[in-house]
Amino acid sequence: MLARALLDRLVCPRTKQPLVFVPAGADDPAGAEGWLFAAGARVRYRISQGVPVLLADDGEALSDAALSAMLTRAGSRP
Repeated sequence: MLARALLDRLVCPRTKQPLVFVPAGADDPAGAEGWLFAAGARVRYRISQGVPVLLADDGEALSDAALSAMLTRAGSRP
């Protein structure tokens, strides 16, 4: 998990929206440590070796089902 002070400062590189930390799930790719996502932008960014990869081109667009799963794992609603 990322430090709260860091998480509070990170924003989506596309939309500048705050990001929400989501722990890795069983259905995520091997080696996934977790995700940061912006619900309004419907995009998630991976965390690799403890470092958020916040490159706009590396963000992964989320389908309706994937967005719902992310919100559930994050324990929040839009």
